[in-house]
Amino acid sequence: MRSSTDTDCGYIHHDTKKGLGYIAEMTVDTANGIITGVDCFPANRRESDIILKHIERQTKDNRLNIKNLGLDAGYDVGAVHRGLEIMGITGYTSLRFIHNNMMKGIFTYQPETDIFKCTEGNTLSFSKLIYKKGTGYYRLYRIKPGSCGNCEKRVKCEATNRNIRVNASPYYPSYYANRLRHDTTTYTLTKKLRGIWAEGTFAALKNFHNL
Repeated sequence: MRSSTDTDCGYIHHDTKKGLGYIAEMTVDTANGIITGVDCFPANRRESDIILKHIERQTKDNRLNIKNLGLDAGYDVGAVHRGLEIMGITGYTSLRFIHNNMMKGIFTYQPETDIFKCTEGNTLSFSKLIYKKGTGYYRLYRIKPGSCGNCEKRVKCEATNRNIRVNASPYYPSYYANRLRHDTTTYTLTKKLRGIWAEGTFAALKNFHNL
């Protein structure tokens, strides 16, 4: 669907939001409550695809030295976490569990060695980076055939082809690092400040300025 009067807008189709319009990326300095950057995109763009450009523009154009960044769960994507790491920014992002492969609930990730371990102590090692049309790249972790042959829990782990594997974000180590930060006091403080200053500013713009 396209607008005949505003060809730059995009169509959004979410459970609670439907229609033609735009999406705004906005950053607020929690120390002073100042809006440091605003970017506007067609509404059919994903926030996780545009956040890095939004932040990079502020560091270059406004010469902002951003060290910590609070984000909601819509940005809980491996590429976002890795991009922030490259820019020297520590992201404190709310967790989004439903987009993960269900297999990960059975295994525990070991960041020091980049492996997954099951409850029986078997190891799934990183195998290779795979590209799949439509979904993009992902990291494949798997175990040697026969390693779990006598395990009674195998049926819970194996895929439809009887292989035991985990498909993870191509930037899973960066993604997992954010999950570890989730239980820190700094995360709690950052999210609290975001709720006051960022969400408060967004609410004022919507309720009193028709945005």
